Amino acid sequence: MHAQEGANKAEALYRRALKLRPRDPLSMGNYAVFLHRVRRDVAAAAAYRAAAAAHPCHASTLCQ
Repeated sequence: MHAQEGANKAEALYRRALKLRPRDPLSMGNYAVFLHRVRRDVAAAAAYRAAAAAHPCHASTLCQ
């Protein structure tokens, strides 16, 4: 599998997880990290803010 294919599959899985549990702190935070590190997407900042706003006391969210 090529890197791009793996990234596309990972993104589809993150989106599916968030569709099933839209406010899950780990899914929200991990998707933000994915957008930042893999996609280098400016949407990562918004995803980080959404995760922190939804779960301001969740350690995993705050550390990202």
